[in-house]
Amino acid sequence: MTWFRLRRHAVALWRSHPVALRRSHPVALWRSHPATLWRDHRLITVAVALSLVPRILAMLAFRPALFTPDSFAYLAEGAHPTLSQWHPSGYPVFLWLLSPFHALALVTAVQHLIGVATAIVVYALLRHWGLPAWGATLAACPTLIDSRQVALESSILPDTCYALLLTAAVAVVLIRRENGPVRPAPARCAVAGALLFGAAIVRGNGAPEMLALLAVLAVWRAGLRAMAAATIAFTLPLLAYMGLFAAKYGNFALTNSDGMFLWSRTMSFADCPAIRPPP
Repeated sequence: MTWFRLRRHAVALWRSHPVALRRSHPVALWRSHPATLWRDHRLITVAVALSLVPRILAMLAFRPALFTPDSFAYLAEGAHPTLSQWHPSGYPVFLWLLSPFHALALVTAVQHLIGVATAIVVYALLRHWGLPAWGATLAACPTLIDSRQVALESSILPDTCYALLLTAAVAVVLIRRENGPVRPAPARCAVAGALLFGAAIVRGNGAPEMLALLAVLAVWRAGLRAMAAATIAFTLPLLAYMGLFAAKYGNFALTNSDGMFLWSRTMSFADCPAIRPPP
């Protein structure tokens, strides 16, 4: 009978304080002692270790990196950092920061670590919300072991950095204090907005993600202060960037690539004298 009373008490405590009990399991991976990391996060530790194998094989196979036509443009922009006319300048700045080492293998190595970090953020966020270790690890596995993900990390392309910034923005909004409200505080909304600005200047199509954030905050009724904090942290640096771009190229935008990227695929068959496209 004692065991049944204890069980009923535990169930009642779980129902009254589910978030607190679920968070008693340490998910702060960055604060974990190695022994604690293995005991409490064994599955994700094994998954991360296994995911390093295909990444090491990719670095040995694709030396120094995988290239697309855009890769050479990014490398040129990274060698001479300035406002690029055809790509947002976030990824060229990343390449410029690593340029003193004169090693593209270092770029891909850092991108592999960024991919692993993205998966760990997914895992930590899901554990924070009470998902068991196996479920959170399963959700992180597509980022850890998918061959297309490893190929992106091996390429001189901004997709890996872009994915981490978006994932971090989502995590900042969804993480909350123990027994705290679901709605994020204005400070965290500002951080999320700043991260989305970073995503927007890494890939130009990152800017619309801000609308998704504002929609979520509106559904959560986070309040005008939270929405204003996110909007200001995103909009002010974005407007400053676009202002500098307009001063240099005469167009208030992130890039001048819209028309070129839209129509360049038609060059092999388009009859320009017949259709007379605009300049």
